[in-house]
This record gives sequence, C-alpha cells and structure tokens, in this order.
Amino acid sequence: MKKLLPALLMGLLLSGCHNQYIHNRSGDYVDAQSIPDLTIPEGASAQDFATYYPVPKQDETDNITPASTMPPGLEEAQATALEQKDADKAAIKANMQQQKKEAELAQEEDAEQPEQNLTDQA
Repeated sequence: MKKLLPALLMGLLLSGCHNQYIHNRSGDYVDAQSIPDLTIPEGASAQDFATYYPVPKQDETDNITPASTMPPGLEEAQATALEQKDADKAAIKANMQQQKKEAELAQEEDAEQPEQNLTDQA
C-alpha cells in the first residue's frame, strides 16, 4: 500500500497536465470560414467613421520632424561635462609638468650636493 500511494498520486498529478477545459487553438485558423464584409448601417456614411481613425495625407507626413529621444537638458549637461573634462585634463597636465620640473630641480640640487661635500672634505 505504501508503494502504491506515491504511484497513484503521481498518476493523478500528471493527468492534470491534460485538461479538458484548456484547448490548444493554434491550428483553428485552418478550419476557419469567411464571414461577410461589414456594412455601413442605413443613415450613416463612411465619413462618420473616418473621423475616429484619421489617416494623414502623404504631404502632411513629409514635413514631420522626428521626436527626440534625448531627455530635455541632457545635451547641455553633456556639453558642460565635456568642458569640465577638458579643463580637468588641462589641470592634470599642468600639474604633471610642474611636478616634473620640481623633480628635475631636486635632481640638479642632489647632483650639486655631492660636489659641495667633496670640496668641503678637501
């Protein structure tokens, strides 16, 4: 009985995968039949329905400018950021040149110092 219960339970659970209330309708279009075209009721005209879904004329669509996907103010912010980046690069370059000059001066002083020590010792 203990072995039969899990097998019976699995059988019941797996049988739930095929449900009579859920129908696969992916191939139903093959058997579909045509229906008659829609007609405009008496007392109405096609113009009454045309205003619901207006279709622009070709010359109206030629002058349309595409919408920008860029958020407002982003172009100015990007320009400002690029200017700041360029200014930062220039400041870093100037700082590096200053440090290079100071290092060269320090090397020159160090090079002169042993000469002074030699003359002091003599």
